[in-house]
Amino acid sequence: MDYIKIRFGPWVPGAGGRLTRTLGDLTRAYSASPGFRPQMDVLESAEEILVVCELSGVAKDDFTLEVDNRYLRIAGVRRQPPQQEGVRFHLAEIVYGPFERMVELPAPVDPEKVSASLGNGFLEIRLQKRGASGPRRVPVTSD
Repeated sequence: MDYIKIRFGPWVPGAGGRLTRTLGDLTRAYSASPGFRPQMDVLESAEEILVVCELSGVAKDDFTLEVDNRYLRIAGVRRQPPQQEGVRFHLAEIVYGPFERMVELPAPVDPEKVSASLGNGFLEIRLQKRGASGPRRVPVTSD
């Protein structure tokens, strides 16, 4: 079975208060180089939090997931395919390069009950609600 690496731990800098997080978000927004920024949906039910992230063109080995009690971070790179010599672009809209997305989860999660799957260009992460911490590898299924 293939795995997507998910790291749990207190890696979130300045997670102490809302103002600190907001300032951190603004700093990242202005200091980040323009590039690929995957779109995300975060949904919540009574039992779990579901995060869906659009990662078309990103190989499973080219990104990492990190989960802290209240935060999820997805970082990696969408690599540009090799260019053929003598070929020129007439239109170039696809964005390549490094990316990072960090979101505050709406509730604490249980690291023993997290699953992730990658298929059809979408990464789906299911996180069971409850507070806990500690590292855990999560099996990933593919379509």
